[in-house]
Amino acid sequence: MATNLVENRTFVGLVAVLAVLAVAAPYFTSQGFAVAGGKDLTITSVDVPQAQHNVPFNAKVTFANIGSTWATRVTYKYELWNAYNLVYANVGVVSSLGAGQQQAVSLPVEEQIAGAYTLRILVDSEYEHTESNENNNALVTTVTIN
Repeated sequence: MATNLVENRTFVGLVAVLAVLAVAAPYFTSQGFAVAGGKDLTITSVDVPQAQHNVPFNAKVTFANIGSTWATRVTYKYELWNAYNLVYANVGVVSSLGAGQQQAVSLPVEEQIAGAYTLRILVDSEYEHTESNENNNALVTTVTIN
């Protein structure tokens, strides 16, 4: 009879652990624990005009919240790199992005010399929002200045 009592407690404990895992499973991602649903900030597009030597230009980027809840005070940063160094950087804020909303933003870049550059853009740059996917916050593109 004592053996059955121990077996029953073990079985009940195992069932309890499985129940907790079943409830928690939707919150796990390949990157670890995340919020199911919620916010998901991303960059959906970037448009860089034909840039000219020593002439400022504006890149146009579209930020989106493809999640299911509002995000307020969405920070972003962007950097322009030549082959060796950071040559220009700036930051900004989108006041809010509702679930499913997008917002186009102009990214001014100071004049640069002719050459090949890399433009790196990061949304939620201050990591203020817990998102369902933290791996889609960056975009990198090549910029050629003639």
